[in-house]
Amino acid sequence: MDLSKKNVMVVDHGLFCEFASVLARTFGKVWYCPFHTDSYPSQLHGGIGTGIDGLTVVQSPFDIPASKIDLWCFTDVGFGSMQRHLVDTGATVFGSRMGEELELERGAVKDMMKNMGLPVNPWRRIVGIANLRAWLKENERQHVKTEHWRGDCESFFSENYRTSETRVDELEHKLGAFKYIAEFIVEDDLPDCVEAGTDCITVDGQFPEETFCGIEIKDAAFAGAMMDWKKIPEPVTRINTALAPILKRYQYRGPMSTEVRIDKKKNPYCIDLTCRLPSPPNEIYQELYVNLAEKVWEAAHGNMTPTKTLAKFGCQVMMRSKGAWADKNWVPFDIKPKHRKNVKLLYPAKIDGRFYCIPQGEESDIVGSVIGWGDTLEAARKMVKEVADDISAISIKIPVDVLDEAEGELKKSEDMGMNLV
Repeated sequence: MDLSKKNVMVVDHGLFCEFASVLARTFGKVWYCPFHTDSYPSQLHGGIGTGIDGLTVVQSPFDIPASKIDLWCFTDVGFGSMQRHLVDTGATVFGSRMGEELELERGAVKDMMKNMGLPVNPWRRIVGIANLRAWLKENERQHVKTEHWRGDCESFFSENYRTSETRVDELEHKLGAFKYIAEFIVEDDLPDCVEAGTDCITVDGQFPEETFCGIEIKDAAFAGAMMDWKKIPEPVTRINTALAPILKRYQYRGPMSTEVRIDKKKNPYCIDLTCRLPSPPNEIYQELYVNLAEKVWEAAHGNMTPTKTLAKFGCQVMMRSKGAWADKNWVPFDIKPKHRKNVKLLYPAKIDGRFYCIPQGEESDIVGSVIGWGDTLEAARKMVKEVADDISAISIKIPVDVLDEAEGELKKSEDMGMNLV
């Protein structure tokens, strides 16, 4: 298949613009839509992707006649209904479709897993900030999450109420009158576990013979390797096996990531499902997968394609802005051409030859990642460090040493009799 003659519409919220740029190396034309709806639209969002190699930015995915679009690619959740409509019209679609519910409906998914006989950590649904406060005052080491409204509250960990009180205060102020009816999923912590997972493109409940597997340090780093599916420890893939029939019913044809905490008895607790591009480590496999564009094309057509890779191992470290500088300020980056493939920016633009991370006011200090790959974990880590040392950007830190923690978790998993690399 000559993909250089095929045109793609990538619909995103702005987080995965770099993924679209990688597809543009292979496909003939790639339109990128940083989808937004607002009575007072801002170029800060609508301009995401400006100047990025290979991309033509559009403000609506329907600006382009359907007859010119060979493939629709959805990289994030929130577009399930649009995907379903397109499929109904006969369009070719890469994405989770309504399978995004597996990420967004946390409570229902936990009930489903319990009914399937899978281990489920203790959790409860709490309605209202007052009730959330009362619970956190009486219970330590709690994970607080929302379902659909991620913009209201990113997941956070409450060691105890004294340390999380100001976080709850901030949330109460932000929610306003919704504080009386806001719903939270609150989970008990699972100590003395290893957190692992699979990161792959799945097609109608099928999983690739080789996939990426590894350890994530939450919002900080990732270290992993390509593994034969049959050699991945069974507790890690048990969740995938159980979900396969459900994914088939959804006609799920897109990226999916699992977050599984495994205790010393090798009981796997699925903490979260990511039914979009996972970050990390999609940034790694953007470059690790030699045939990424082919995999996307074939998956959308219902075909599972073998993965061809540059190397076995991959590492990723998140770039962070000091004091959440990037929340309200443009962050310019000087990136040497030889390192361009190793630097993956969030909400990027390239203007007058300089790369920028465009501020989105999302109260996040993550502006992108540095990735590396190699035939050994050490080689991948070395590449990350070399690139990180060569990046020039204001108020940015790239804590490569956090990979020590990831490697420590890999060693811990080996001690538990599970080889994750």
